[in-house]
Amino acid sequence: MKPDFLIIGAAKSGTNWLAGNLRRNPACFIPDREIHYFSRFHDSEPPEWYAAFFAGRQPGQLIGERSNTSMTDPRAAGRIHRAAPAAKLLAILR
Repeated sequence: MKPDFLIIGAAKSGTNWLAGNLRRNPACFIPDREIHYFSRFHDSEPPEWYAAFFAGRQPGQLIGERSNTSMTDPRAAGRIHRAAPAAKLLAILR
């Protein structure tokens, strides 16, 4: 399961707000919670664990997620690039 976009940003910068607005768009599927797969759980959880968060996706929907630790973990950028090189990064700074 490769995300089409990832919302990354500093804590308390509006990542939840942006995800909530995109979630209301029927063209997008974003899980309710932050997954932190590419930062905290990459080494301890298999790709199937990550894919399970997108089980409710409807055909044709873009897949997105938000995790503020994707911006602060120095290993996350490389992991994201290897797993989903075409994914768009939506960065929010404050």
